[in-house]
Amino acid sequence: MALQSSGQIGLGDIALEMGLVVQNISLTAASTSSTLNDASPSKPNESQPHGMAEFYSYDHSYSSLKTLMGGANNISGGKWFAFCEDKISFFYYHDGGKAMPMVGDKLYSSNRDEYIPFPSALTKIGAALQGPEEEIYYVATTDSTGTITRLDSCEGIEGGGFEPAPGDGDTLDPNPGLEKPRG
Repeated sequence: MALQSSGQIGLGDIALEMGLVVQNISLTAASTSSTLNDASPSKPNESQPHGMAEFYSYDHSYSSLKTLMGGANNISGGKWFAFCEDKISFFYYHDGGKAMPMVGDKLYSSNRDEYIPFPSALTKIGAALQGPEEEIYYVATTDSTGTITRLDSCEGIEGGGFEPAPGDGDTLDPNPGLEKPRG
């Protein structure tokens, strides 16, 4: 939760927001901490002289990442369209500028406010673009840094037994030899 946007802020408030020990806090230490959230729109400027007002609206847990839903990470490879039938049951995050990520954006999972880039995987993802009745799903292929290298639309495939023509990118195996591909 962000600090207040006006009024009195104490070092204890700042320490609590940042998860620091109240007894061992100074304004300089808080203002120059390596744990300051660079994504917070109200991040203190870190240069002297330091002031309490620099912490107005500072949000240590702020994230500029967008939320979307997805299926399990599938590191075993296989035919991308087979993953269109995966159950959507996880929250994921991406760093793109729109509701749905694009090739070149990064996908992340979260573990208690720590954002972890995806492994090399195939993952069904979806976002409601105009409301729940207009959800659109894709299978995202990510590299080892979590960067999306390919997006394939699931439109018309879910439950339809779609089989693409040979040579239509129907197999991907980002980790050959680790597991038997599904599909």
